Amino acid sequence: MVSSLHASDPSTLVTMLSTILQIAALAAAVAALPQPTPVANAATPARAVTTPAPAAELEARQASTNPFAGYSFYANPYYSSEVHSLAIPSLPASLKPAASAVAKVGSFVWLDTRAKVPAMDTYLADIKAKNAAGAKLMGTFVVYNLPDRDCAALASNGELQIDQNGANLYKTDYIDKIVAILKKYPDVKVNLAIGECSVKWR
Repeated sequence: MVSSLHASDPSTLVTMLSTILQIAALAAAVAALPQPTPVANAATPARAVTTPAPAAELEARQASTNPFAGYSFYANPYYSSEVHSLAIPSLPASLKPAASAVAKVGSFVWLDTRAKVPAMDTYLADIKAKNAAGAKLMGTFVVYNLPDRDCAALASNGELQIDQNGANLYKTDYIDKIVAILKKYPDVKVNLAIGECSVKWR
C-alpha cells in the first residue's frame, strides 16, 4: 500500500528518513562501481537494434492511456512541515540537505478521519493555483475511514462503528463531502487510493 508519513512520533520520522537516505547513498555507491564489459558471443546472433520512439510520441501515447501521465504527486504542506519541524532538527548536518529535498517529494494524504476531509479542499485549491502557474500536479489521497475498519482492531479501528450509526455517517459525513469537494475541481486530476486495510474481512 502506498502511504505517506503520518506518524506524529519524531523518532519514527527521523528513523524512516535516515533509512531512506542510507538506501539512496548505497544505491549511488553501487552505481559508481566499475561495470563488466560485455563480450560478444559468436554463437548468439546479434539482435536487431530498435530505435526508441521519440519522446513526444511516447508522451502522447502514454497520455492517451494513462490520465496521470506527465503529472507529479503534490507535496502537501503538512507532510513537508513534519519533515522540517520533527525530522530535520534531529539529523546531523550532513543529512539535512537531503532531508530538505525529501520534504519536497509528493505523497498521499491520508483521509482517515472526517476532520481531515476539508484539507482536501485546501490542497486541491493550491494544486489548481500551481497548475495555472505552469505546474503539472495531481492530488493524491487515501480514502481510509470505513466503519469497523481493520476488523475492529484496537490499534487502527478508526472513528466509526456500525452499531453507532457508522454506515450512515460514513456516507453522509465522509464520502458525500469528499465527492462535493471533488466536484469543485473538475480540472484537477485526482488519484484516490482505497487503503487496503480499510476493508473489513470476516
